[in-house]
Amino acid sequence: MTISPNDSGIIESCNAAVAAMFRHGDGGVVGLPITALVHPSYHGEYIRYAAASLGSGGADASAGELEVEGVRAYGSGFPMAISTRRMRLDEREMFTSVVRDITERKAADRLKDEFISTVSHELRTPLTAIQGALGLVVEGSAGELPTDAQKLLGIAYNNGDRLVRLINDILDIQKIESGKMALADERLRVRHVLRQAIEANQAYADQYDVSIRMDDPADDPWICADTDRIMQVMANLLSNAAKFSPKGGRVVIGAMRRNGMARISVTDQGMGIPTDARETLFDKFTQVDARLTRDRGGTGLGLSICKAIVERMGGAIDYESEVGEGTTFYVDLPEWRAPDIVAGSDGAEDGSSRVLVCEDDPDVAALLARMLEEAGFSVDVAHTAGQAMDALEANPYDAMTLDLLLPDRDGVDFLRQLRETEKGGRLAVVIVSAVADAARQELNGAALQVIDWIGKPIDQRRLVDAVGQATQTGSDGLPSILHVEDDPNVAQVVHALLRDVADITHAADLQTGIEALGQASFDLVILDIALPDGSGLEALGHVGTTPVVIFAAEEADPAADERVAAALVKSRAGNAELLRTISSLIGEANS
Repeated sequence: MTISPNDSGIIESCNAAVAAMFRHGDGGVVGLPITALVHPSYHGEYIRYAAASLGSGGADASAGELEVEGVRAYGSGFPMAISTRRMRLDEREMFTSVVRDITERKAADRLKDEFISTVSHELRTPLTAIQGALGLVVEGSAGELPTDAQKLLGIAYNNGDRLVRLINDILDIQKIESGKMALADERLRVRHVLRQAIEANQAYADQYDVSIRMDDPADDPWICADTDRIMQVMANLLSNAAKFSPKGGRVVIGAMRRNGMARISVTDQGMGIPTDARETLFDKFTQVDARLTRDRGGTGLGLSICKAIVERMGGAIDYESEVGEGTTFYVDLPEWRAPDIVAGSDGAEDGSSRVLVCEDDPDVAALLARMLEEAGFSVDVAHTAGQAMDALEANPYDAMTLDLLLPDRDGVDFLRQLRETEKGGRLAVVIVSAVADAARQELNGAALQVIDWIGKPIDQRRLVDAVGQATQTGSDGLPSILHVEDDPNVAQVVHALLRDVADITHAADLQTGIEALGQASFDLVILDIALPDGSGLEALGHVGTTPVVIFAAEEADPAADERVAAALVKSRAGNAELLRTISSLIGEANS
């Protein structure tokens, strides 16, 4: 279906199919500006596209395809794709635009998205139960098993793990292609990323009798990246390096600064990659040695996913390889330059809770410190938001008091920034400020996970009680957790996994979960999204300041709601990651 507009955008000719598409009758669109066929909300986008077509080169040049909303003669809209190509006719410059009604394509895309969403939930939920239960049995939770039974369970667990990775890869590819892969922009230290990667992947490498070690970087740059996704990239590179390394081999990871970027390297002692594989190595379903890949597992999707993730984070991925000698993969990510860290105090060596006081007035800061120290807390003081951020990066704190009137920035803005950081996202905060009441009314205190809003003059008992609440992990032993999950198998696995670190209350639907939140206080809430009587996200309005972990088949963005401390995907998060996340949030890590 073609239209020929002139360089002023007036349609000079069209075929009958175009007239039928727009319901104008034969030749009815001739003489109209081409923008008359485009919904007004897309005019600006189309004009920019047309300008690109005008400047896109010589004859027979095209600016590609643009998707807009088309408008029929009687005003109804429909999804339309338009592509414009410049041409010359009898020494006259003309344009040919091909327009297509893409209603059916859009409907097919919606059906595909719905199918993927359904498959995601219906596959990930039972797989989570299967893998979680198998993992607990393999690790000995059900008691000692006969040797033959252990071997059979090991086979089942390993193949279940392969199936989980395949499903996750397919779903990730779909998200990438549809542009729906959300990425957080976090500040991360490279050394911490490398250590986490080794901890998370050494067990996998052990299957191949391969060790992973880190060349401790001489410097430790910060990067801007999404924690979960950079760990996914590292897991893919390290698993590839391990499974293609010889028995007894070694994989080395390292980091360095290079041209304003932080470069992470993964080096193996494997067979190397043939030169002729470079053109297609990062394409989907590419396998250098299909036979070996079948023997050791793999979908051919991992490197394609890695490339898409790294490029979405503003970086690049490449490799160097020599056949028979091994391969080094490089991931370059934008470096974030952190300020020089101001050292805090020596800390709470006696085991007392450590509190950071952020207060610009020296006398008030000294008063707060004395009140808290008399109550048994160890206290450090920062007089600006910048000093507080530096102290938080350098030292672990159980809680912070925060003035909202700081000399270098607004206290609320600082708290919002703090909630986006790894350490500050779950830090218990008590506001102590002359404008505490006004700020609470304006912002709704629960939205920023504030334990209490205390005005000045300071009520010492209220201050001590609030900080005590912020630092306690439970008054009668184990912390209490509410788990809202409709699948009984998943609920049983989570209960078995956490029974030694917390008291678990289970709610099988949204309404029961909301009622439980109204009847008791919890240290943590684990929340599924797809519940039989509604979305689990509806419960977020009832949790107050209690931290929430989303544990669901679909991906959730923890930054979308400040009450969500972490978001884990069923089947992607194994027993160890779930336990580590929960333990960290309830204050039981390393206890």
